[in-house]
Amino acid sequence: MLSPITRRSFLESAGVTVASILTFDAKSQTPAQPNLSSPGVRENVAGMDENHPTLVSYRKAVAAMILLPETNPLSWIYQANMHGIPDGTVNVQPDWDGCMHGNWWFLPWHRGYLYYFERIIQKMSGDPSFYLPYWSWDTAGQNALPAPFRALQYQMTPNALYDAQRGDAANSGQPLRPNPEAGTTGSFAMDWNQAKQTAAFTNQYPELSFGGIKVAKTQLPTRPDSTDNHGVMESRAHDLIHDAVSGDMGDPRTAARDPIFWLHHANVDRLWNRWLDDRTHQNASDSDWLDQQFPYYDENGNRVVKSVSEILNLAVGAYIYDEEQRRVRTVAARPPVKGVRLVEPQIVGIASAQPSLKLNTKPFVKQLSFDTDNHPKLMTALNAPPKTDAEPASVLLRIEGIKPPAKPNLIFDVYLTLVGEKVSRKSYVGGISFFGRTGGGHGHAKDGGGFTQGFDITNTIQAIKRANKGKLPELQIHIIPHSTTGVSDDDLAKQNLDIPIANITIKLVSETNQ
Repeated sequence: MLSPITRRSFLESAGVTVASILTFDAKSQTPAQPNLSSPGVRENVAGMDENHPTLVSYRKAVAAMILLPETNPLSWIYQANMHGIPDGTVNVQPDWDGCMHGNWWFLPWHRGYLYYFERIIQKMSGDPSFYLPYWSWDTAGQNALPAPFRALQYQMTPNALYDAQRGDAANSGQPLRPNPEAGTTGSFAMDWNQAKQTAAFTNQYPELSFGGIKVAKTQLPTRPDSTDNHGVMESRAHDLIHDAVSGDMGDPRTAARDPIFWLHHANVDRLWNRWLDDRTHQNASDSDWLDQQFPYYDENGNRVVKSVSEILNLAVGAYIYDEEQRRVRTVAARPPVKGVRLVEPQIVGIASAQPSLKLNTKPFVKQLSFDTDNHPKLMTALNAPPKTDAEPASVLLRIEGIKPPAKPNLIFDVYLTLVGEKVSRKSYVGGISFFGRTGGGHGHAKDGGGFTQGFDITNTIQAIKRANKGKLPELQIHIIPHSTTGVSDDDLAKQNLDIPIANITIKLVSETNQ
């Protein structure tokens, strides 16, 4: 996306005059009115070329928003700065840098953000039929940046959907985060297929929490974002896309300046609906979650404050996703289902690697040594019949104390295999993202002790046990780096970059002593 520094050059190259800006501002006082008689449809961008009416309207609106002063709530920078602000930003507005990450408001905050941004685009484009498209990176063959966002120009003028700050891999149309083990499915599809199995919306363990860690309202507005508290939807799907696109998208402080940001988050919002399609899944019902309020700006530049419950209801009837076959969603109460309860379960170490480890630009392989005392507890927990008053035990893999450099431009794929076994799709555990974990302003914490990336490996461990006649042999972890800037794995291996990690552990979480 064009930075504030390049705004003048954008206007000049686009042939925009002061008169045209003033004319546009005058016209913009009459808002386009969205049609709320029936829900609008958010469509998959994969079916759109550069001349699709949705993208024409989006491009027009983005270009118009760039022309507005940055202190105007309808301007591109103002809206982007509501998510995050770069270091050194001056004239900071009260509602800037307000995004929710690393807690259980991650999904609803961004839903409200998209809702009002969509209305702003309707007005700025003069197209009341506009609804945000989504980028279905979770679908096989759709993990490359959509072509209309890669072109430098559109009809001989600068393409407002292009962002020169992205990595070469993204802007050249390469499949993002290539993974030979994923085949044509793609790594992001594998991540989503695992994330959607997470049963609880919130939990004290981020590895078992779809929507993020529960946080008390009293901790706002200091925003208790933590590098360790990204829920599964955030860490296993959302964060990795940000890293893979890189550039503005790779930093929470600038992410919303890239026009693809909004399509990425529309897909995250869509996948939240997909998760709720499972009748055993439900959102949090705590008043602390539902009553929390957040500020936004509507299409007239008016400040509006909405609670999470209001945000959820705003979406009902306003829009649906094309795959939903125009069935209107409801927020009716569901029958109660079990999630992992917020009690103090027992957590015991089962296996670990030696401390003082480090990752670099070459594949990392390490054997995990089982604790002789606690290994039987794991086997007992895995073999125990389900109980009616407690959730089954969970097995967590944790890579602790990861200390990345400022811009690692890497994603790591993690696999768990038997000793001496090669990695395969079935041994894939997940990815390590550095989005929001290398510094990054208010609300995107930086922990001097590094961050922890955890994975729920219960199903993986059960599969290994079944394949070995009920036994659990020694295991080894593979952590394989991939560049986010288009560098080949062979060339990447020649680079000099060390990322210290404190420990790698396997832990058993259960509600009762085993």
